[in-house]
Amino acid sequence: MSQKKSLHWGVLLGIYCLIALAPLAMSIAVGIPPPLSGLEEALHYPPRAWYENLASGLALVALPMLLMEFATSGRVQFLTGRVSYQRVIRLHRITGIVLGVFALVHPFIYYIPRSVKPVYRPEDLSHLALEGSSGLTGYLAWGLLVILIAFALGRRSINYRYETWRITHVVLSVAVSGLVLHHALVGGFYSQSRDLSIVWLVLTCLAGLLLVYVFLWLPLKMSQRPFRLMDRSEQGRGRWLLTFEPEGFDPKPFQKGQMVWISFNSPFSVLEHPFTIDSDPGQGPGIQFSILETGDWTKHIGDLPLGSHVYLNGPCG
Repeated sequence: MSQKKSLHWGVLLGIYCLIALAPLAMSIAVGIPPPLSGLEEALHYPPRAWYENLASGLALVALPMLLMEFATSGRVQFLTGRVSYQRVIRLHRITGIVLGVFALVHPFIYYIPRSVKPVYRPEDLSHLALEGSSGLTGYLAWGLLVILIAFALGRRSINYRYETWRITHVVLSVAVSGLVLHHALVGGFYSQSRDLSIVWLVLTCLAGLLLVYVFLWLPLKMSQRPFRLMDRSEQGRGRWLLTFEPEGFDPKPFQKGQMVWISFNSPFSVLEHPFTIDSDPGQGPGIQFSILETGDWTKHIGDLPLGSHVYLNGPCG
């Protein structure tokens, strides 16, 4: 089998920036959405100040970045099979922090002293969609995003299992995305534009399809390509060399140093573990991994019985 065609890192960054900035560019091109451009609405919606447009702009960039986090999670083979896995994960982490700053800061910008511009009713902030269902979903999304970022940045310092972190990370990401989508569609100023609303729905559907791909389609494919543990030997204190061989199929081409996600017992398990391939293709039909007992799960890796079935998602990078 031939290797997948690589994707240049610069091309990936270009595509990412294009998607992230497209909604902002659309809002600038369209201007005030048609539903808000009439005389009656104009009397209720005072002229927007620069800081209101700044806050909206940050939100317009943060939402597509949030939805693209599902693509850069390291599980999508189209990316990790063509670009360095480490680069994809680094992009995921850096953009996660950036979008977090944009999203967490943007509501406070609306409260810059109103004296910087004349308004019809200075005490009335209803035009900022801070009330009703949109306000509620906005506040909930803000709070959950704080928890999501805190858990992501503090994973190594907070003493909780990797499996718990991964499940929490996925659930919170989905919840925040759904709440932000509602907040944007119902209360977003520029998102009242039909074209921009369609963009949000399309990006959300694509993110949903990625979840289906990762948690349903990939496991189904992996279930048809099981590996079996053929050998387990201790290389040194706390380090084990595991050899897995495919059962009745030719595995994907791999190289030493590439990363693979391994599911034990069931391909549908969300408790995948990332390990680096420690063998060359010419060494035989199997794939070897040198695993050190460093975590809650790996400290029992030496107890894994021979003949155990495992399922591999990869190689990545």
